[in-house]
Amino acid sequence: MQGAQHYVYAPHAGVFEPAFALNDDVRAGQLAGRLFDPQAPWQAPRDIAFSGNGRVMCARTFARVEAGDCIALRAAETSLV
Repeated sequence: MQGAQHYVYAPHAGVFEPAFALNDDVRAGQLAGRLFDPQAPWQAPRDIAFSGNGRVMCARTFARVEAGDCIALRAAETSLV
């Protein structure tokens, strides 16, 4: 991993509904999932997107998240040169 751009983090506490599966190939801007606020169920969920291209290597299995929790880890090809 070359930095924070490979991780998807929850921006606030809530219930996360993923829009991907482990080992999926994903693209920058693609929906990673939606974050629902159980304290404000009348509000629309917040869409969370991937920041780059790659393959999902790790995914959170618990729906409940706190701000800063890692939701997914994306791997991408890189050059060793």
